[in-house]
Amino acid sequence: MNEIKSLKNSRVKELRKLYRKKYRQKKDRFILEGLRLIRGAYQAGADFENIFLGSQFYKSNKKESFLINNENKLIFVTEELIKEVADTENPQSVIAVVKQSKFKQDEVIAKDYILILDQIQDPGNMGTIIRTAVAAGFQSIIIAKGSVDIFNLKVLRASMGALFCLPIIKDIKTDELTRLLGEKDQTIYAADLETDSYYNDLKYKKPLSLIIGNEAHGIRRKFLDIADQRVKIQLRGNIESLNAGVAAGVLMFKILENSQ
Repeated sequence: MNEIKSLKNSRVKELRKLYRKKYRQKKDRFILEGLRLIRGAYQAGADFENIFLGSQFYKSNKKESFLINNENKLIFVTEELIKEVADTENPQSVIAVVKQSKFKQDEVIAKDYILILDQIQDPGNMGTIIRTAVAAGFQSIIIAKGSVDIFNLKVLRASMGALFCLPIIKDIKTDELTRLLGEKDQTIYAADLETDSYYNDLKYKKPLSLIIGNEAHGIRRKFLDIADQRVKIQLRGNIESLNAGVAAGVLMFKILENSQ
C-alpha cells in the first residue's frame, strides 16, 4: 500500500486549495473531515470524488460502507500529512472531497415549506438552522447572497449531515430572490422584532416561505416589504433577542405544527 508523503504531491496540493472558499466555488467541490461527518454524508447520498486516508484508519474502519463502495477513490496518505492539511487540531485520519449538488430554482421554490436565510454570518448558526430545518420538516432552503459559505467546515460540522437532506440554492441576489418569491402563489412570513404579531397567535397558510435575517441587523428592508406577515417570538425574560438559530427553530416547529 503506497502512501503519499509529500505536500508537493499534485493531489494533495489540489486538496489544500479546497480549504479556500473561492476555490471551492470555482471547482464545485468541498471537503469533509472525520468519520462521523463523512459517514453521515455518504448515508445521505453525497457524491465523493476522492477520500484521503491513513492506512491505520483504513485497517480500523475498512467495513465502513463509504470505504467499501468508493474503493477506487481512496488515496492513502501518511498520518503526518493529514495533520498538516486538516482544519481540526486533532483530526481523524480521513478527509473526503465531495461534489456539490446542483438544484434548479424551480425545484426549490416548488415546495410547500421553504426557509429563506438572509445574510446569516455565523457558521454555527447556519449549520444549526439547516439541521433544524430538516428536523422540523421544512422542504427546501434558499440562501441570499452575503451569507456565510454553507460549505465552510464549521457549517458542515454544525449541520451534522443535514446539508445533504434537502434541496438548497445559495448566493441568490436580492432582486432575483424577490422575483422568485413574487412569482410563487404563497404566503411569506418574516421574523421581525418590530412587529406586534406573535408567532403563536397565528395560523400559517401553505405553501409558505419563512425568512430569517442577519444576527445583528435582521432582515433587509427589501425582503420585509414583500412579506405578507411579520412575526416575532414573545420574550418573557429581560433579554432583547434570541440567537438566530434558536429563533429559527422555534418558528419552524410552530409553523409545521400550526399550518393548514
